[in-house]
Amino acid sequence: MPWAGELAALCTALCWSGSSLLFALATRRVGGLAVNQFRLLLAVPFLLGLHVLLLGRVWPELPGDRLWLLSASGLAGLVVGDIG
Repeated sequence: MPWAGELAALCTALCWSGSSLLFALATRRVGGLAVNQFRLLLAVPFLLGLHVLLLGRVWPELPGDRLWLLSASGLAGLVVGDIG
């Protein structure tokens, strides 16, 4: 398929713009905090399921110090990054 990269880029751009418009609309109706809480309730199970699908387990096998850094990064990215 000679245009696979261009098609993937176009679909990605459409998804990004569509999700931005939908999140803006939802934020106007119910508020930003409620939208972010709902998004987190959907994102966490989705990410865990994707991890199981790709790697066969829910939690990564990492040493304790790296697991702590990964957890802190996820908390900052999924929670703190959207509230501020």
